[in-house]
Formats: sequence, C-alpha cells, structure tokens
Amino acid sequence: MDAYRILGENERAELYANEVIRAHTSTNGEELAPMRISEARLTLGVIAARRGDVEQAVGYGRQSLQAERRSLPT
Repeated sequence: MDAYRILGENERAELYANEVIRAHTSTNGEELAPMRISEARLTLGVIAARRGDVEQAVGYGRQSLQAERRSLPT
C-alpha cells in the first residue's frame, strides 16, 4: 500500500488500503489493528487529495488521527 502510494500507483494503493481496513476490522466493526487502519486511511486521504477531493481527503485524515494507539505483542 505504501510503496504503491509513493510510486503514484493510486488504484493499487487504494485496493490494498481498503483490503487492510477490511482484513483488520471484525464483523461487529471493531478495529483489530487501529494503527494499521489509520495508515490505510492516510493512504486513502492522499489518493483523494490527488483526485482533487479535498473534503474526502480531510475526512480520512481526521478519521485516521482519532484512532487510539494500541501496540500489541505479536
């Protein structure tokens, strides 16, 4: 996701960012990896900004910064 974002491959970055969010959200909506999901939302925000959708970009940015940091043992 990050590499594709840096390379400007917006479609692939968006695909992987959405997959990160899906894979790390439980069926009841709980975020199982909030820091990883925040990073995915930042990627989606960058992509929205590149498309000229400033409102959506700001929304993703705010949403990503509201997550509680939680480092868990692996």
